[in-house]
Amino acid sequence: MTRKEKVFLKLLTNPSDATIQEIQQILENHGYKLKRITGSHHIFTKPYCNSYNFPIHNNKIKKIYINKLMHEFYKDYYEKE
Repeated sequence: MTRKEKVFLKLLTNPSDATIQEIQQILENHGYKLKRITGSHHIFTKPYCNSYNFPIHNNKIKKIYINKLMHEFYKDYYEKE
């Protein structure tokens, strides 16, 4: 199992322990770039796609944002196998 797969499975099984570095890695693997950081909001964009906005407070990301992201990329992950 590759490091990318391990990070992805960790976020699927335990989203409350996610860090911004792990989120950034997943998004960059799918072609997103960190466009800007405005206050506590990290904004990732990709041309012709939806952008993702993650508010980070006390170095934590709420589970709802992680679950939304994983739901979007779940299909892509398992189609590769």
